[in-house]
Amino acid sequence: MNEIENILPLFVYGTLMERATLEYVLGRTAISARPYRPIVAEEAVLHNFQVFRGEKGQGWPYIVSRLGAQAPGYLVSGLSANDIFKLDSHESFFDSTTETTRPLFTRERVTVIANGRSIECDVYVPVFENWHNPNWRNMVEADETGQLDLAGRNATPPSVDKRHLSPPTKSY
Repeated sequence: MNEIENILPLFVYGTLMERATLEYVLGRTAISARPYRPIVAEEAVLHNFQVFRGEKGQGWPYIVSRLGAQAPGYLVSGLSANDIFKLDSHESFFDSTTETTRPLFTRERVTVIANGRSIECDVYVPVFENWHNPNWRNMVEADETGQLDLAGRNATPPSVDKRHLSPPTKSY
């Protein structure tokens, strides 16, 4: 079994659904020649999660667990370990105070439904405490435009609405 076969597919739900953004982050096209395998994306749904955008619908999309919700997206396969490294880096920032890389999103294992099949994959979920890290905020504020261009994304972190961080308490 080669290295690519060991990589789980990735469920994407936000800006990474845009082919141009994904290709920019990976530094290659979806149909790059060897040693890469073509990237394949198929429609998928992640149950019991909901997609949100930051304050007033602006900022980065993120998902949170929410009983009964459905997050639409794509199941992306054909990624290499190098692709995953680039994606993990893209979903992080360098904290110059501690000289460490801190994730804005981290990968978690989930199961999605694609073409009527249940498929285990990874998905990026927010690490909210890092979104409000003063060093991340300072980095964004230091940018002349007020937006840090990481693959064309709006870098303004969302305000966290605590109601979205856990499923409703109502039992069904």
